[in-house]
Amino acid sequence: PTLIPGLAFFPGGRGVFQERRELPNFPFLKVMVIGQDFDNLSNYECSLRGGEENRKLATWKQLLNLLDRAGIPPTACFFTNAYMGLRETGKNTGPSPGQRSYSFRNECLTFFRRQLVLQQPRMILCLGLHAAAFLSLASPKLQVWALEQFSKIDAAGTGLVKEVQFTDCPLTVPAVALLVHPSHRRLNIKLRTFGSLHGDEAELALLRDALDYIGGAQILAA
Repeated sequence: PTLIPGLAFFPGGRGVFQERRELPNFPFLKVMVIGQDFDNLSNYECSLRGGEENRKLATWKQLLNLLDRAGIPPTACFFTNAYMGLRETGKNTGPSPGQRSYSFRNECLTFFRRQLVLQQPRMILCLGLHAAAFLSLASPKLQVWALEQFSKIDAAGTGLVKEVQFTDCPLTVPAVALLVHPSHRRLNIKLRTFGSLHGDEAELALLRDALDYIGGAQILAA
C-alpha cells in the first residue's frame, strides 16, 4: 500500500540502492536483480516502520558483498521481483503462493516484460531457483532453468545465458545469470560449478564473465 522510503526491493520499495533518502538516478541500461517475491505482510510492515529493509539480514548482506567482489556497483542495479504483492501470512521462503495461480502468474509475466522494456537491462541477475523457474516461462532460451536444480543447470553450462530474447518483448538482454539466493548462500553455494571451478569461486567467475561480456564495470559505473 505504501512504498518503503529507503533501501528495499520493488514492489515493497523503489528497488534502487540509496545511501540517503533522496531518490537516486534509475539504473537505465544497467542491471536488473530479480528475486521471487517481496516478503510477507508482517515483515513489510516492520521494514516500513524502520524506513528500509534490514541490510544486516542475509539477503542484503550476502548480495551486496557478492556484487562488491564482482565489481558491480549496487547503484547500477534495479532490485525487483518476479511475483508482485505480498504474502499475507506464513513464512517468506519457499515457492511463492502466486505461482499456483495461472492467471496471476501470467499477469506477473506481462508486468516483468514491462519492467524489461522500461529498464532495458544489459544484464539480469536471477536470485535462486524459484525466480529461475519464473524466468524459464519468459524465454525459450531459459527453459532449461525449469529443471530447478543447480547441478543440472550448471552441468548444461546454462548458469550464464547470453543474448536472451524474451517472448512478446522487443528486447534482447546480453547476459542473464543465475545465482544462489543470497538468503541461503552459505548453505547452497557448494552446489555451484562453472567450468572447472566450484562453490563461491564458480559463482564469482560466472558473474565476472557476465560483466566482461557486457563491456566491463566501466559500463555500469558510467
